[in-house]
Parts: sequence; structure tokens; C-alpha cells
Amino acid sequence: MLNRDYVNGLIHNDDAFTFLRCDRSSPAFWELKKKEVLAMIRQLGCPTLFLTLSAAETKWADLIVILTQVLENKVITVEEAENMSYEKKCDLIKQDPVTCVRYFEHRLKCLWEILSASCGPFRYYELEDKYVRIEFQIRGSPHIHALIWLKNAPKYDKNNPESIEKCIEFIDKLISVSSKPTEFSEELINLQRHKHSHTCKKHVKDGIKCRSGIPYFPMRKTMILEPLSADEKLTKKEREEISKNRQNVIKELDEISKDADNSLTFEEFLKHVNMNEEEYIKMIRAELKKAKVFLKRAPNEIRINAYNPMIMSLHKANMDIQFILDPYACSMYCVDYISKSENGMSKLLREALNELKKGNNTVKERLRVIANKFLNSSEISAQEAVYHILSIPLSISSRSTVFINTNRPENRISMLKSDEILEKLEPDSKDVFVEGLIDMYINRPDEMKNVCLADFASLYNISKKKTGYTEIIQNSDNEDIVDDEIDDKNTALKMKNGKGWIKKRTKKKIIRYRNFKLHQDPENYYREQLMLFLPWSNEEEDLIYINHEETFELHKDLIRQKRSEYVHREANEFEQAFEEHMERENENDLDDTNIEYDQDKNEFLIYEIGNHEGDIFVEMGLNTRTEKVEHFNVPKIIPDTEYQQMIRSLNNNQRRYTLNVMNLIKNGDKQFFHFINGGAGVGKSTLIKAVYQSILRFYNSLPGSNPETIRTAICAPTGKAAALIDGMTLHSFLSLPVNQCKHKLVKLDSDISNRIGVKLKDLQLLIIDEISMVGFTMFQHVDAR
Repeated sequence: MLNRDYVNGLIHNDDAFTFLRCDRSSPAFWELKKKEVLAMIRQLGCPTLFLTLSAAETKWADLIVILTQVLENKVITVEEAENMSYEKKCDLIKQDPVTCVRYFEHRLKCLWEILSASCGPFRYYELEDKYVRIEFQIRGSPHIHALIWLKNAPKYDKNNPESIEKCIEFIDKLISVSSKPTEFSEELINLQRHKHSHTCKKHVKDGIKCRSGIPYFPMRKTMILEPLSADEKLTKKEREEISKNRQNVIKELDEISKDADNSLTFEEFLKHVNMNEEEYIKMIRAELKKAKVFLKRAPNEIRINAYNPMIMSLHKANMDIQFILDPYACSMYCVDYISKSENGMSKLLREALNELKKGNNTVKERLRVIANKFLNSSEISAQEAVYHILSIPLSISSRSTVFINTNRPENRISMLKSDEILEKLEPDSKDVFVEGLIDMYINRPDEMKNVCLADFASLYNISKKKTGYTEIIQNSDNEDIVDDEIDDKNTALKMKNGKGWIKKRTKKKIIRYRNFKLHQDPENYYREQLMLFLPWSNEEEDLIYINHEETFELHKDLIRQKRSEYVHREANEFEQAFEEHMERENENDLDDTNIEYDQDKNEFLIYEIGNHEGDIFVEMGLNTRTEKVEHFNVPKIIPDTEYQQMIRSLNNNQRRYTLNVMNLIKNGDKQFFHFINGGAGVGKSTLIKAVYQSILRFYNSLPGSNPETIRTAICAPTGKAAALIDGMTLHSFLSLPVNQCKHKLVKLDSDISNRIGVKLKDLQLLIIDEISMVGFTMFQHVDAR
């Protein structure tokens, strides 16, 4: 790590991309999470259910009661909260995203406790494991996507009628689309009823289609349908007939979905489309590419998302729940909900890296370009910002994950010990690296000589002290690590080198490793299998200078038995399906223009921040030699009629002050400083607008004046305040560092200083709004600039 050429080599490769891995909104972070989820599926097998839960802040009366008490110091009843106007609720939610986030998190925590209980909605199927990702909708509110592993849940096997029957029975127990008012109130059912909007529209060859595939097909009973087999090959005439029937069915479903009071039975629906049930099922199967679950659904339930009755009655917000049939369906989840949301940002960062490779940039310049690309291409809602500021996890797993570096020793990266420790070592000492997992495995006590590396990493905790058992190795970036699962009955064992203690866990960690492929790199594949699943003591003697394939064959039964504990029988099928799905997504990646967003109807939108680009170096107070001066906002002149009306609306004091400032500008040759004070709503913003519009008109009336010249500037200390007056922040306008640089103002580079000076050479008046928010240090910085 002290070798400059080596570090530069890392930078010239895409490894530099991973420096953003600790930023939870970066593609590198979610790439790591994706690997952890894939490792969970490889070790535990495919999960049982997908679960999606959305937030419904305006529907949660308890939240409205809390917001009213926090923001208005007023106690109201739940009934008053329920009867409050929608606009008032939106205003409360918009004002306090912190309380909204904390309420949502607390609600979810309580819900997970119920889902894990024996009397919970999963009844006889214990919730063994889960993975949860929190995402944010276009309106800014959080929602979760979860993978759930249930104990003793049935597995789908299309060749086993008993398996199919058990799966259908399981689905009917846990999942419903019933719209019967006897089960729930109409209001709760309406939360599940899909309403087409701009956000769900997708442009396809035949026109516009709902991204959720709604309306759904009605069904007499729950069925798992497979695509047509090779023996059921359709003739050209049959394909034309099925296509015609399908168009007729979709047209009929569109009509039915518009009628809220329709009471058709399934049999009556079939008569409407002039088909029998066998023809109807065949029509559906003809379009399938993989097995799919179709829930029992009446014609008046074709717009209702699947739900679990108990979960919906507790959560009281929109939800979705699906039974996972096979590894292919699971791979679709991992692509759609873990990888794809960051694909756009990932593409931008990769493009920036490729551009940097063409030039001769320093490490510092590369860091700056990548960080700025990430900084200026991220869009974040208020509630998402709260998650980051309060360090609330965005990715939660029921298991810790540990990475085992199974590369050859020369290809592993080790961490140097601190300078303080290195100075105490002998000059010729080779003990310069921090001990890693493999070093600790080699130093395991004799009582554990028959423990393989996979078991050592997964089943044991290592600590510096005999008591306390705090891990000294952090091999995972998991935000919700569960490391208190220590078996108190087991005795702590001392490591051979005396540098720590080892104690067994009650729950296995998920192991990640390099995962070499047999068909791509057979030598490293066999070496990795030996390294993970067969006990060894000396890496060079036991793993490096041997014939790997022969040794594997000699111990293959023991290795396969141990491997089966960490590699589920569905793992290969899942990985193949995942790779295929990723390739298809990359080839058919939808252009963002195909998705319509209803930005105008965002009730929780606070303000537009404009398109000012930030610079990480400016914010950190670092040298900005290559910085480009961004565009300065020039106040726009309003129409004469609007200006005249505004001047007429001024009161005596406002008019007198405006004329006073104009007189100073026209006739005065001395610098003046004015401080305007007043409470909220007394007309300060109107006065500011009147002053700068009057000054703009005066300067533009002078012979030879350039309307683009900056004569008057309007600034504010915050982005929100600047947006309200159509101005700029003081930081952007004067290139001030955001962190105030510990009270030291970093001097501008001469080139930058000259460019700003040229741009502002005709500036006559600087107006600073919200001056009470400008502290002593910032005011000094403004004066210095």
C-alpha cells in the first residue's frame, strides 16, 4: 500500500469505483448488498415469499396526531385526525420528515415482531430469515421490499402433483385478493385497489401498458400455470385464434375495471368473452415463458393487489405479497429491486471512469471527478435524507455476512498496521499486516484442528478478551449485524498465538467467497473447494504446492457433504437464472423516457433547488485549481404591468425606502450598509423584489448598458431561502466552503479569482435575505470575498 505505482494501478482499474461503497446511496454500496443477498440465497436456498410494504402517512391517524402535537403543540383525538383535510395532512407531513421516518421505522419494527411470532400471520410456518431493502417512491416516502424464508414451507415441483397441491394450499392460506366487505372495511380494500397513474405507464409496441400488469386475469381458483409444452405446439390458425381471444379478453377486462359496481361471476365473465375455461387457461399459458401463480380472483377483484389479511389489517397501507415458485422468479427480484434502481447512476460513474482513463489525470483529480459526478447526479427526498442523517439502516438482514478471501495469497490485499505499531517492530520484522480471517484460522487451537475454514468463519466469533466476545474482525458492511448469538454453554478457546479467544455461535453467518467456476478456472475451483470445506493448517503445503484435482477427488465425499451445508441444491439453478436475467436486462434496458412521472402532483414537494452543481473540493475547502465557475443567476425583469402593480401595492414605508435606495444608487458615491428587520409576513420579500426590480430598470435604461451584466445580486444562506427569492446561495455565489474550514477561509486560486472578478466587476448592490441565519464566521467570509 506504500507503493505509489501499485496504488496508481488500482486507480487505473475500476477498483477506484469502490471508494463510494460506504455511501449508502451509491451503486458500489448496493453492489455489495446484492452480493450478500446472492450469498444468502446460495446458502439458504430460495426464499418463500416476496413482501412489499408502502407508507400511507395521510391514512395513519396516529401519525397525524403526533405531527400536530410536535408542530403545533396541540393535542387532538384520532377522530379529529381522521377528519382533517387532505391538504392539512400533507402540510404536516411535509413540515416534519424526521417524525414521519421515525414513525414508519417504529411501525415496521412492531410489525416484524408480530410476523416473527408463533401466533402471527404465517401461523405454522416460522419466519427463519429475512432480507429487507428500503427504497423511496417518487413522492419521497419509504417502502420496503423483503425476501422471507419460512420454515417447512412447501417447494414447487411441476412434476409432482402433491407438491403443486401443497403449494396452492399454502398460497390460499397466506395470500388473498378478496374484496368482500365482511372481511375488511372498504377503505382498507381501496388501499389495495390499483389506480392507473403516470408512474405506472410504460410504452410498448402496442401502445401504453401498466407496468404492474393490471388488470389481472380473473380465476375460478388459485392455479400455478406452466407455459405450453413442446407437445402442445400451436398451429398458425390456433395462434391467430388465441391472439384474437386475448385482445378480446383484455378489452373486456379494461371495461370491467372501469365499473366499480360490477358483480359478474367468473362463469358470467367467460360467457362475456365467449370462451370456456379450458380455452381461457390455454390462452393465458400461450403467453407464459415461466411458471406463474394466478390467484383465485372474481371479475370485480381484477385491480386488487395481493395481500395477507392479518398484515394488511395491522399495516393499514398498500402492500404486495407473492409466493416464490423457483430460482428464476427469485433472480428477477434481485435484478429488479436490488440492482436496477442504481443502474443509471452506475452507468454515469462508469462513463466518467472511462473518460478519465483517456487522460493523464492525477489520483486527486480522478477522485474529484468521480465524487462530483456522484454528488451532482443524485436525487434525494427529504425522508431519504433523514435516513442518511440519522444512520437508519436501508438494508437489513437476519444474518451477518462474512467474506472469505479465497484468492491465491499473492492476489489478496492486507491492511498495514498503524505507524505507531510498526515503529515498535524490529526493522527486519515481517509482521507488518493486521491479522485477517485466514491468519486466525491458521492459529486456531488444536481442539479445532478438524474444523474447516467455512465452519470457522461461519460458526465462530473471535474476540481479544475471554469475556465480552466483541468481534475484532469486521468482514461485513451489513447495517443490521446480529452478533449476540453466542452459545453460553460452550467454553472459549484460546488461539495458538495467544492473541484472542474463540467461541461458538448458535446461528451460522452467511459466507461469501471468490466462487471460482469449474468450467472457467478448474485449478482455482478445486483449490477453493479444498480451502473452504476441508481442514488444513499450512496453506503452502496443504493448498498451494499440490495437485488440486487429485486431492479433491481423494476427499470429494467429505467436501461435498460439508459443501452442502453452505451451497443449497438450488444454488446453481439460481445463479444461472440470475446471469441470464442480468444479460436480458442489459440488452433491453428501458430508456427513462418510457416512464412517465407525475411530478406536478407531488403533494410533499417542498421546493425546487435549481440545477447548481456542487464541488466536493469547494465544500471541503480544498484547492480548486481546475474548478469551473458556474453560471450566475441574473435577476429577470418582470413585465411593466406587473412591476407597476407591485409598486402601487407598496405601503408608505416600503415605497419611501425603495425611493431612498434608488436615490443612493443614482446620486451616491459612497458604499452603504442597510439592515432591514421585521417579523414574518410584514412584507420584506415584497420590498426586496421592489428594490431590485427598480434598480434593474434604472441600469438597463442607461445608454450602452448590457442587460446580462450583473449589477444586483440576491443571495441567501440556504438553498430553500435562495429558491424562494429566485437567487443564489452565498456559498455558490462567492465560492465559500460549506464547512467554514474551521474559521479559516481558503484563498481562491488566482485563475478562479480572476474569472469571478470579471463576472462581478459591475456589481453595485448585494442583497442578503434571511440575514439572521448568517453567522459571524460566514459574514466575515462574505466580507473577505
